[in-house]
Amino acid sequence: MPATVVDLYRYDLTLPELRRLSKTEVTYSIHLEGPGSERLFPHRPRERLEIQQAHLHESCRVLQDTFDLKRFLPRDSRFPWMIDATSSARVFCALAKSPLVRFLMVDRIQGRRRVRKRPRLSWFSVRARVAIQIEGQTKGLQQVEDRIVMVRAYEPEDAVRRLEDEWREYATPYLNSDGEFVRWQLEEIVDVVSVLDDLDQTCVEVWSSLANRRMKKEYEWHGEEGWASEPDPQPRVSTTGGSSSRGSSR
Repeated sequence: MPATVVDLYRYDLTLPELRRLSKTEVTYSIHLEGPGSERLFPHRPRERLEIQQAHLHESCRVLQDTFDLKRFLPRDSRFPWMIDATSSARVFCALAKSPLVRFLMVDRIQGRRRVRKRPRLSWFSVRARVAIQIEGQTKGLQQVEDRIVMVRAYEPEDAVRRLEDEWREYATPYLNSDGEFVRWQLEEIVDVVSVLDDLDQTCVEVWSSLANRRMKKEYEWHGEEGWASEPDPQPRVSTTGGSSSRGSSR
């Protein structure tokens, strides 16, 4: 499988167009392909690292022996996943076909300037904490909503600005069943994440966060089930509404 070439578009070039530049000097970084999980799995953890390390060093040796590289500088001497390199455009394009290479990231092309393109609207996922405030409430429990909305913007700060009117409208007070006013008041913008996936896809990740939890028996995985576990046939789904339950707040 050919390597993925990153940032070539910044020079308004395609790979075939770069190939035609032949002797032009290109500075870039190489991200090596690993040995593969199936090869590593039968071994103990320490042995896996040894196999991985040997694979990376052998890949470095083969690349240096095979390609005419003017510069070849691994960033880590023990596990050389990333290598800073310089070569001709012709050699760069040949490297892109090597099964040993996963990514090629272009840093500089001799005689070429990066193309400045106009900012483009893209999707951002904005996570916010909203307090459900009931008129006159001073004690007891207050309900809080964890709300995630999608907005098109140029950058994270712009995404926050574009939602200001939405938050004001969201906080418009209304009467609950006890005749008290209730408002859903923005307390904090927790985070803003750029959505890199194409929203026309069947499945798109709009939010992701990491946390730690204490291990339990049901969380364990010992590798015998393979690399991708089957989804839970009856996944746990929260039915607690956000905006859908606004009319029922106390």
